[in-house]
Amino acid sequence: MTDSSISYCNSQSIKFPSLFGIFKHTKYGYILYDTGYCNRFYKETSNLPFYLYGKLIPVYLNENESASEILNTKYGINNNDIKFIIISHFHADHISGLIDFPNAKFIYSKEGFEYLNQLKNSNSNIKCCLNGFIPNLLPLDFLNRSIQLSINDFKFINNIPFKVFDLFNDNSIFIVDLPGHCLGHFGVFFKCNNQNLLHNNTINNNENINIDSNSNNMTSNENINIDNEKSYLLIGDAAWSLRAIKLNALPHLLTKYFVQHDWNAYSNTLNELHKIYNESSFHINNLKKTRKGQEPINPQKKITNHIRIIPSHCWQVYESFCQQQQPLGSDGTTPSTTTSIISKL
Repeated sequence: MTDSSISYCNSQSIKFPSLFGIFKHTKYGYILYDTGYCNRFYKETSNLPFYLYGKLIPVYLNENESASEILNTKYGINNNDIKFIIISHFHADHISGLIDFPNAKFIYSKEGFEYLNQLKNSNSNIKCCLNGFIPNLLPLDFLNRSIQLSINDFKFINNIPFKVFDLFNDNSIFIVDLPGHCLGHFGVFFKCNNQNLLHNNTINNNENINIDSNSNNMTSNENINIDNEKSYLLIGDAAWSLRAIKLNALPHLLTKYFVQHDWNAYSNTLNELHKIYNESSFHINNLKKTRKGQEPINPQKKITNHIRIIPSHCWQVYESFCQQQQPLGSDGTTPSTTTSIISKL
C-alpha cells in the first residue's frame, strides 16, 4: 500500500494516503483531478534541497501504484486518453505524475503558478522547496499545454459558498476556489446521473457520466440545483479528512507556519466545508436537535440535498471508497453506484 507520513514535535508520525480522481465527460473525455505520486518523485528528491522534502514527508510507493499504472492495469485507460488534468495545487504529492500523460491539457490557477514560477526564475530552489514545489516534476512542454484560470474569472453562484468557474460553459464541471492551503488552490464540483462507471473492477467505455450540455438535468449556471444525490466536491488539501470537516477542527498549529499559505483563509474555507457537510448529510443526532414544535426528521426519508466531499488525504475516503470501488458519501455511507474513481497512489 502507498502512503506518506509526517510527524510533529512531541507527536506520533501520521500516515496518510495520496489520492487522485478521474471522471469522464461525454464530450471531452477522461479528466483527472491531480495525479498523486510516481517514481519520478524519488529521482527529483535525491539531491538537496529537495532531499529535505522527501525526508520530511517520506513517501511509500509500491510497484504499479502510480496514477498511469493504476489506470492502465486496473481500468484499461491508456495514458494518451486523458484529455485534461485539473491541478488542485503544485505540491509534489499532487503533480508528480503529470509527465505520464502526454496528451493532457493542464488546468490550474494563474496566480498560484505565477507565484511559484517567480521563485523558480529567481533560482531559489530553497524557496521552492519550502513551498512544496519541485519544478522538475513539470513536463518540459507544460506551458504549451496549459489552461490558466484567473480568480478574476470566478464568481459566486447559488448554493455554493465559494467562487466557481464553469469549466466547459455547460454546467457540468465547476472549478472551485478553495483558498488557504496554497495560493490558487482549486477544488472541483460536479453532479452526475445514476450510471455506474465501475463494474467488476473494469471500466465499460459505453457507461459514463452524463454531463453533456444538452442534458435536461442541468440548470443554468446562475442557479445550480444540487438536489441530485450524486453531487461531488473534490477538495484537494482544503481539509485533510472528513473528520476535520465534521468537527470543524483545524490541523496542528505548526502547519500555520510551515504548510498553509493563508491561515485565516484556510480557517474560513474549512468552516464553509463544515457547513456544507452538516447541511448535506443526515445524522441521527439531528433527531435530538429539532426545535420545539418542529416535526422530527424521518430517518427513512430520502435526503436529496447531498454533496459527497472528497479530501485527497483522508483514510475514511480511501477505506470506504477506494478499497470498495464505491464513492464515499459525506455522511460516511457508501452508495450503491459510482460516477467517479478515487484511487490510491
